[in-house]
Amino acid sequence: MNESSRRVIGYIGIGSNKGDPVQNCVEVVERLSACETIKVLKRSSLYRTEPVGFKDQPWFINAVVEIRTTLGAHALLEILQTIEERMGRVRVEKGGPRVIDLDILLYGERVIQDATLCV
Repeated sequence: MNESSRRVIGYIGIGSNKGDPVQNCVEVVERLSACETIKVLKRSSLYRTEPVGFKDQPWFINAVVEIRTTLGAHALLEILQTIEERMGRVRVEKGGPRVIDLDILLYGERVIQDATLCV
């Protein structure tokens, strides 16, 4: 069985501190739910958190969703980056304000570290 044909449980971190952060986080969950290859199983409450590193920016609204997917980790990352781009994410400065930030927190039990992905 190859990676793309098995179902994997993963966790996606969601964060926003530009525009309407609460609505941005809600919209991400809707967009993930609309993907045929991703099933949103659970979602956390929304949390307000202080920025880390670059402090001179608004606080974040954060959440986590539990998903089940048949996508490989890199294909999942591509979908998350596409969602970020379509929602207006522009990567200006590392750790700076952003409309939306999506991170793969866990992907099954795998540890992945390469040039494009660290899980």
